[in-house]
Amino acid sequence: MLEFAGTLSSSERSRELLLKRAHRVIERFDRVGETMQKVADVQLEVMERLRPIVDDLGELVKLSLVDARRRLDTNSREADVTIEHPPIDN
Repeated sequence: MLEFAGTLSSSERSRELLLKRAHRVIERFDRVGETMQKVADVQLEVMERLRPIVDDLGELVKLSLVDARRRLDTNSREADVTIEHPPIDN
């Protein structure tokens, strides 16, 4: 960077300020990138810890569905039994 601000022209000062601002923006992007990486790492860790729980819940739902289908099938068989009434004579 230029050392003597007093000897810089207006356009050179503008360029110098623009470069400084661009440098600060790049540094901020770097910090944001680091923060996003930390967040992604935490999200991955949470997902890894939740996986067994989700697997267990999936198995529970599967077993509940099998049980519900079995009960439904049993109820259907009971409902299929027809009782014949003798004809009504008029």
